[in-house]
Amino acid sequence: MIDFFLILMIIFILAANLIAFFVFYKKRNLYLAALVTLLLAGVFGLVAGMLAVWLIEDGFAFFCGFNIAGILLWNSIAIFLIAIIVSPVKLYRKQT
Repeated sequence: MIDFFLILMIIFILAANLIAFFVFYKKRNLYLAALVTLLLAGVFGLVAGMLAVWLIEDGFAFFCGFNIAGILLWNSIAIFLIAIIVSPVKLYRKQT
């Protein structure tokens, strides 16, 4: 059962990052990609929690979904910090 949730966690993390990458590629806005990852953290956390409750049949299994949501939350914070660092660099390059 643990292996299933580890594979599920990896799939959700990869899916959220790929969706955010495609949003970034289409719109060229890193802040929007961070927002999409943040929103997907809640959605995938809820889906993983509901799936864990359904499979394990225990109310405390919902915290497995919180674990995935937490990882994706830190991921979106990292993307947002990268966007903050990249913005002045782009402005500096545009001026020179």
